[in-house]
Amino acid sequence: MEDSLVRNILVELENLLKIVSILRNEGKKIVFTTGAYDIIHSGHIDYFDKARELGDVLVVGLHSNSLIEKRKGPGRPLNNEAKRIKVLSGIYLVDYLIVINNFDNLYKIINFLLPDVLVVSETNKGEKDNSPEIMDILFGEIMDVIMLPEQSKEHSTDFIKIIKNSQ
Repeated sequence: MEDSLVRNILVELENLLKIVSILRNEGKKIVFTTGAYDIIHSGHIDYFDKARELGDVLVVGLHSNSLIEKRKGPGRPLNNEAKRIKVLSGIYLVDYLIVINNFDNLYKIINFLLPDVLVVSETNKGEKDNSPEIMDILFGEIMDVIMLPEQSKEHSTDFIKIIKNSQ
């Protein structure tokens, strides 16, 4: 049963490319960012707000369950893909969602989508595949790569530790 309160913003790459083409013809500036968004908190909302200010349309690449487990370890994500999609669909700042299965998939999506702005989080500094430095090297010649500073000291991992320690 589909929830009528949730916007249908999840799209496959082929459809996203068609949508973005139409939006570009309307003069819209496309912003793209990615993340796990396992436990949504105020820092995520602030991040989406700042990213959205950089353009007209915000496309979010949502890390798949398997990508999160690979990056963050067993037991993650706490909220499966379907639940995270539902939560993000309820956030008005997010216009479209696409699932990212691995970093090769992410690079392919960015290359096809060619957003006007690629937003990366300062919290990804030093990561092997998703760091601001890597993204700038890969895509800095063809689009603006903007690193947003941490929007909050809150992190999903911290919430998980608090919950585990309270048991």
